[in-house]
Amino acid sequence: MLFLVRFEEVRRNNLIYLQEEFDFLIIKQIFVSLQYTSSTINYFILHEKKSILFFSPTDNVEEKKKSTKSKEAVTTSISKKGKLLLSPAVLELLEADPSSTKFKVGTEERKRGVGSFFLVKADDADTDAFVIAKSGRGHGIALGAIFDRVGLDYTTYDYTFEIKPFSYEEEGISGYELSLKDKAPRTAATSGEEE
Repeated sequence: MLFLVRFEEVRRNNLIYLQEEFDFLIIKQIFVSLQYTSSTINYFILHEKKSILFFSPTDNVEEKKKSTKSKEAVTTSISKKGKLLLSPAVLELLEADPSSTKFKVGTEERKRGVGSFFLVKADDADTDAFVIAKSGRGHGIALGAIFDRVGLDYTTYDYTFEIKPFSYEEEGISGYELSLKDKAPRTAATSGEEE
Protein backbone atom coordinates (compact mmCIF):
# COMPACT_ATOMS: atom_id res chain seq x y z
CA MET A 1 0.00 0.00 0.00
CA LEU A 2 1.56 3.35 -1.06
CA PHE A 3 0.97 6.75 0.56
CA LEU A 4 1.70 10.18 -0.85
CA VAL A 5 3.72 12.13 1.74
CA ARG A 6 4.79 15.80 1.85
CA PHE A 7 7.76 16.83 3.95
CA GLU A 8 8.31 20.44 4.93
CA GLU A 9 11.81 21.13 6.16
CA VAL A 10 12.67 24.49 7.71
CA ARG A 11 16.36 25.39 7.31
CA ARG A 12 17.41 28.94 8.25
CA ASN A 13 13.91 30.23 7.57
CA ASN A 14 13.83 28.64 4.12
CA LEU A 15 10.93 26.29 3.53
CA ILE A 16 11.78 23.26 1.40
CA TYR A 17 9.03 20.94 0.11
CA LEU A 18 9.54 17.34 -0.79
CA GLN A 19 6.65 15.25 -2.00
CA GLU A 20 7.18 11.51 -2.59
CA GLU A 21 5.39 8.18 -2.65
CA PHE A 22 6.39 5.80 0.11
CA ASP A 23 5.35 2.43 1.40
CA PHE A 24 3.88 2.77 4.90
CA LEU A 25 6.73 0.84 6.56
CA ILE A 26 9.32 3.07 4.92
CA ILE A 27 7.41 6.15 6.14
CA LYS A 28 7.59 4.81 9.66
CA GLN A 29 11.37 4.34 9.41
CA ILE A 30 11.87 7.86 7.96
CA PHE A 31 9.84 9.43 10.77
CA VAL A 32 11.91 7.65 13.40
CA SER A 33 15.20 8.78 11.82
CA LEU A 34 13.96 12.37 11.42
CA GLN A 35 13.52 12.72 15.15
CA TYR A 36 17.32 12.76 15.54
CA THR A 37 18.08 15.50 12.96
CA SER A 38 18.84 19.11 13.91
CA SER A 39 16.46 20.75 11.45
CA THR A 40 12.75 21.14 11.98
CA ILE A 41 10.74 18.86 9.71
CA ASN A 42 6.99 18.69 9.41
CA TYR A 43 5.35 15.89 7.47
CA PHE A 44 1.85 15.29 6.25
CA ILE A 45 0.34 12.12 4.87
CA LEU A 46 -1.68 13.67 2.06
CA HIS A 47 -3.59 10.62 0.86
CA GLU A 48 -3.31 6.94 0.21
CA LYS A 49 -2.22 6.15 -3.31
CA LYS A 50 -4.57 3.57 -4.78
CA SER A 51 -3.50 0.80 -7.10
CA ILE A 52 -6.12 -0.34 -9.57
CA LEU A 53 -6.16 -3.86 -10.94
CA PHE A 54 -7.97 -4.11 -14.28
CA PHE A 55 -9.55 -7.34 -15.50
CA SER A 56 -9.70 -8.71 -19.01
CA PRO A 57 -12.41 -10.88 -20.60
CA THR A 58 -10.15 -13.92 -20.11
CA ASP A 59 -10.33 -13.32 -16.36
CA ASN A 60 -14.10 -13.65 -16.57
CA VAL A 61 -14.00 -17.35 -17.49
CA GLU A 62 -14.89 -19.78 -14.74
CA GLU A 63 -12.11 -22.17 -13.88
CA LYS A 64 -12.96 -25.82 -14.24
CA LYS A 65 -12.71 -27.52 -10.92
CA LYS A 66 -10.63 -30.64 -10.99
CA SER A 67 -12.50 -33.61 -9.65
CA THR A 68 -10.36 -34.95 -6.86
CA LYS A 69 -11.35 -38.40 -5.83
CA SER A 70 -9.99 -39.03 -2.39
CA LYS A 71 -8.05 -42.23 -2.30
CA GLU A 72 -9.30 -44.69 0.22
CA ALA A 73 -6.81 -45.36 2.96
CA VAL A 74 -5.02 -48.69 2.68
CA THR A 75 -5.58 -50.82 5.76
CA THR A 76 -4.41 -54.14 7.11
CA SER A 77 -5.29 -56.36 10.03
CA ILE A 78 -3.97 -59.20 12.16
CA SER A 79 -5.14 -62.72 11.46
CA LYS A 80 -6.45 -65.00 14.22
CA LYS A 81 -3.09 -66.81 14.11
CA GLY A 82 -1.04 -63.65 14.68
CA LYS A 83 0.02 -62.76 11.15
CA LEU A 84 0.09 -59.18 9.91
CA LEU A 85 -1.92 -59.62 6.69
CA LEU A 86 -0.51 -58.12 3.49
CA SER A 87 -3.09 -57.92 0.72
CA PRO A 88 -2.04 -57.13 -2.88
CA ALA A 89 -3.01 -53.47 -2.25
CA VAL A 90 -0.81 -53.38 0.86
CA LEU A 91 2.11 -55.00 -0.96
CA GLU A 92 1.75 -52.44 -3.75
CA LEU A 93 1.76 -49.54 -1.26
CA LEU A 94 4.79 -51.00 0.55
CA GLU A 95 6.49 -51.61 -2.82
CA ALA A 96 7.26 -55.07 -1.50
CA ASP A 97 8.12 -58.23 -3.40
CA PRO A 98 6.95 -61.17 -1.22
CA SER A 99 9.80 -63.37 -2.45
CA SER A 100 12.62 -61.00 -1.49
CA THR A 101 11.53 -58.00 0.64
CA LYS A 102 12.23 -58.06 4.37
CA PHE A 103 11.03 -55.59 6.98
CA LYS A 104 12.23 -54.40 10.34
CA VAL A 105 9.20 -54.12 12.64
CA GLY A 106 8.99 -51.66 15.54
CA THR A 107 6.58 -49.76 17.73
CA GLU A 108 6.52 -46.59 19.79
CA GLU A 109 8.02 -46.84 23.24
CA ARG A 110 4.96 -46.52 25.47
CA LYS A 111 4.09 -47.55 28.99
CA ARG A 112 0.79 -49.15 27.96
CA GLY A 113 -0.86 -50.25 24.77
CA VAL A 114 0.15 -49.85 21.14
CA GLY A 115 -0.77 -46.89 18.97
CA SER A 116 1.31 -47.72 15.91
CA PHE A 117 3.66 -50.23 14.33
CA PHE A 118 6.43 -49.25 11.93
CA LEU A 119 7.69 -51.21 8.93
CA VAL A 120 11.08 -50.26 7.50
CA LYS A 121 12.61 -52.12 4.54
CA ALA A 122 15.74 -54.03 5.47
CA ASP A 123 18.76 -55.47 3.68
CA ASP A 124 18.91 -59.18 2.89
CA ALA A 125 21.75 -59.58 5.40
CA ASP A 126 19.80 -57.97 8.28
CA THR A 127 19.19 -60.74 10.81
CA ASP A 128 16.70 -58.58 12.76
CA ALA A 129 14.32 -58.33 9.78
CA PHE A 130 11.15 -60.33 9.17
CA VAL A 131 10.34 -62.16 5.94
CA ILE A 132 7.01 -62.12 4.12
CA ALA A 133 5.42 -65.55 4.06
CA LYS A 134 2.58 -67.05 2.06
CA SER A 135 -0.69 -66.94 3.97
CA GLY A 136 -3.55 -68.77 2.24
CA ARG A 137 -4.09 -66.92 -1.03
CA GLY A 138 -2.31 -63.83 0.29
CA HIS A 139 0.79 -62.98 2.27
CA GLY A 140 1.67 -61.92 5.79
CA ILE A 141 4.37 -61.49 8.40
CA ALA A 142 4.20 -63.85 11.40
CA LEU A 143 4.36 -61.63 14.49
CA GLY A 144 2.16 -63.53 16.97
CA ALA A 145 4.66 -63.56 19.86
CA ILE A 146 5.32 -59.84 19.47
CA PHE A 147 1.59 -59.05 19.38
CA ASP A 148 1.18 -61.13 22.56
CA ARG A 149 4.08 -59.28 24.22
CA VAL A 150 2.57 -55.84 23.52
CA GLY A 151 -0.89 -56.93 24.68
CA LEU A 152 -2.87 -57.33 21.44
CA ASP A 153 -5.48 -60.05 21.92
CA TYR A 154 -5.80 -60.90 18.23
CA THR A 155 -7.65 -64.19 18.88
CA THR A 156 -10.55 -62.27 20.48
CA TYR A 157 -10.37 -58.90 18.71
CA ASP A 158 -9.94 -57.78 15.12
CA TYR A 159 -7.41 -54.92 14.90
CA THR A 160 -7.44 -52.68 11.82
CA PHE A 161 -4.40 -50.53 11.00
CA GLU A 162 -4.20 -47.65 8.52
CA ILE A 163 -0.93 -47.57 6.56
CA LYS A 164 0.86 -44.31 5.72
CA PRO A 165 4.44 -43.47 4.74
CA PHE A 166 6.57 -41.83 7.45
CA SER A 167 10.01 -40.25 7.61
CA TYR A 168 12.19 -39.36 10.60
CA GLU A 169 14.79 -37.11 9.00
CA GLU A 170 16.79 -36.70 12.22
CA GLU A 171 17.43 -40.42 12.34
CA GLY A 172 17.48 -40.96 8.58
CA ILE A 173 14.66 -43.52 8.78
CA SER A 174 11.72 -43.80 6.40
CA GLY A 175 9.13 -46.50 6.00
CA TYR A 176 5.47 -47.10 6.79
CA GLU A 177 3.43 -46.40 9.89
CA LEU A 178 0.54 -48.71 10.73
CA SER A 179 -1.75 -46.66 12.97
CA LEU A 180 -4.40 -48.47 14.99
CA LYS A 181 -7.69 -47.41 13.45
CA ASP A 182 -10.21 -49.83 14.92
CA LYS A 183 -10.56 -52.61 17.46
CA ALA A 184 -13.68 -54.77 17.36
CA PRO A 185 -14.68 -58.20 18.67
CA ARG A 186 -14.03 -60.93 16.14
CA THR A 187 -17.04 -62.20 14.24
CA ALA A 188 -17.44 -65.26 12.02
CA ALA A 189 -16.55 -63.05 9.03
CA THR A 190 -13.32 -61.71 10.53
CA SER A 191 -12.35 -65.06 12.01
CA GLY A 192 -12.63 -66.81 8.68
CA GLU A 193 -9.64 -65.03 7.13
CA GLU A 194 -7.29 -67.29 5.30
CA GLU A 195 -4.08 -68.27 7.02
